[in-house]
Amino acid sequence: MKVRHFIILVGGPGLYDGDDPAHDKAWYNYIDPVMAAAKSGQLSRSDEQVHWYVYGPAYEHRWADDITEPSFIEKYIQDGDLNVTRYDHTRKVIAEGASDYLDYIKKKAAKYAKPGSKKINVITNWWGASSLFAADRFWTALGSYPDQSISRVWFLGHAAGDLWLSLRHEGDDAVSPVMGEIVERTGISKHGALVKKFAFANAPIVADQTPSKFYGCNTMEFARLWSETFKVRAEGANGKVNFNKTSLKDIETSAQFGWKKF
Repeated sequence: MKVRHFIILVGGPGLYDGDDPAHDKAWYNYIDPVMAAAKSGQLSRSDEQVHWYVYGPAYEHRWADDITEPSFIEKYIQDGDLNVTRYDHTRKVIAEGASDYLDYIKKKAAKYAKPGSKKINVITNWWGASSLFAADRFWTALGSYPDQSISRVWFLGHAAGDLWLSLRHEGDDAVSPVMGEIVERTGISKHGALVKKFAFANAPIVADQTPSKFYGCNTMEFARLWSETFKVRAEGANGKVNFNKTSLKDIETSAQFGWKKF
């Protein structure tokens, strides 16, 4: 049986900001849905190897902030229960034998790989020596797979037309990360030659049961361009989505103006 490759790109949270009620109250918003899918066997197909690309710098920065910020009990009592929750998150990670968020992700992925199936390959250093080139390195990673071998690509994370690998704050406002942490829509056409990497390029719709999916706010246009360029099925959100939900299906149905398929 020919092995196909299922690529999952997971962006990371920004640092916690008590003045931003809409983003990243918990560090695991983009991790838990993938964990739940793995636990239920949704990531385990006999003909697929799962490769989970986690944008490590975002989780490293969040861990450093969460582990130190609520260090004085007076401070996190004054700031409210959310800081107590962050304190509890870090203690839970340590209690389960992990050294930080990235280590926790690796251990959980290994645990949830379906018995008898291929191991979930968690890659946490794919961006190279500098996060300035992270988005370009993602395209490079796709190009490293054999021709006609990628069955599907998923993304979970912040998005605003483009895919964001992290999030920053300016004052009380959530803003885009640095350019190297943005997988831009324009990059799809620039890397159109990658069409040869996809197993189901130009396949009849009935034959392709493995659409690429982009879980993030306003990913509809990204999905449309992905489908047109790489000749595969793709799906994305029209409007905002709710990552307070763990089920991937619930995230799809939460799309503000509908979950769109191409």
